Amino acid sequence: MKKYVFIAVVLVWTSANINWGDKNWKDMLVYDANGYYSYLPAAFIYGDLNFGFHEEIEQKYTKERVRYEYRNEIHEKLVNKYYVGTAVLQTPFFLMAHLITKATDHPPDGFSKMYTILVCLSSTFYFIVGLFYLEKILAKFKVDEQAILWVLLALVFGTNCYVYAAIQIGMSHVYSFACINALAYYLIRFNESPSSKYQYLMAFLFGMVILIRPINVVVFLGLFFFLPSFEELKKTFVQLFENKSRLFASILILLAVVSIQPIIYKIQTGSFFVYSYKEEGFDFLNPEIFNFLFSYRKGYFLYTPLAFFSLFGLYFLYKENKFQTFTLIGFLSLLIYLLSSWSMWWYGGSFSARVMLEFSVFIFVPLGVLLSRLKSLRKMNVAIIVLLIVFCQIQIFQYRHYDIHYSEMTKELYWENFLKIGKYF
Repeated sequence: MKKYVFIAVVLVWTSANINWGDKNWKDMLVYDANGYYSYLPAAFIYGDLNFGFHEEIEQKYTKERVRYEYRNEIHEKLVNKYYVGTAVLQTPFFLMAHLITKATDHPPDGFSKMYTILVCLSSTFYFIVGLFYLEKILAKFKVDEQAILWVLLALVFGTNCYVYAAIQIGMSHVYSFACINALAYYLIRFNESPSSKYQYLMAFLFGMVILIRPINVVVFLGLFFFLPSFEELKKTFVQLFENKSRLFASILILLAVVSIQPIIYKIQTGSFFVYSYKEEGFDFLNPEIFNFLFSYRKGYFLYTPLAFFSLFGLYFLYKENKFQTFTLIGFLSLLIYLLSSWSMWWYGGSFSARVMLEFSVFIFVPLGVLLSRLKSLRKMNVAIIVLLIVFCQIQIFQYRHYDIHYSEMTKELYWENFLKIGKYF
């Protein structure tokens, strides 16, 4: 528990230091984060799921340079292009902020300071939840406690998780991270001891994973990795389907969660199914796999080298369980193909390939296996992790100060500013 308190304190302190002071808090709920969050004031304050309040709020709080239109016109109605799942998980924090704000002299309009601070705390909370389940999953892979600690530290401080849990708060990725990790853990528990409780939890969590970002449905195939063999996979499917009443209840739970979005579309446009992203979409014939992984613009392994180092653990995983190794490699290959096929493969203003964050469990379980099985070289591996954490933190610092451009980074700019931070001190 102490490690989670430490991580939470560091993340909240970071966010408070960067975002909460002066008028900086007005820059927190911008761009995509504003779109994800705006469902809450729309539903609870304005009663307007076509977001007619957007212009007034933007004029009141948002600097002109970060103003962003998150709505698209569909069927002559304005629709939030982003999905509602993130807002669903933010709801308790929003309601708490609303109660606090109404007890003060700040305007209870859904966008004053306390609302943004509670969204920040929400991001930290769900990220910690995701880490909690990651620890439990690592333990199931027989990773020792010291190795687990280093995996958690590597993920928190050595990847873009640090950015989206503490700096650019309100994005969907930490919420997906929490739900995917919890889903994977309860699948393991269901395989060990099938019960209604675990099946219902899995149905709810899978529904939330889809509701947050529908492309996350691909994680269904990744779940095979958490089962020890093909025989156990077949056994789990049998157990899921053998109790008809439990299966029916699970389907109802899943549909109840996923149906929230179509119901909102019905209220907004009169149609249950719309495509809110309009001209954006997938180009499966032209995936940008190399750019997605290695480019100066947003390469996942370039800006998150700890993820690449983690994959060396596949060697030890292969020696122990070929089924899990091949299912993991197969899933990661499919995942990278899908994510790199998006029309904006660099995913706008972001640090590293932000869409990989929610799938971090698939990348960092091998790191735990590496540290746990190669104990004779643990000090060397820990030294590598520490160096890569420092490297990542320097790049995050440069990203915050625009030496690493949020969207249009180039090779020339990268090497011109490589690890240079002295001018800021």
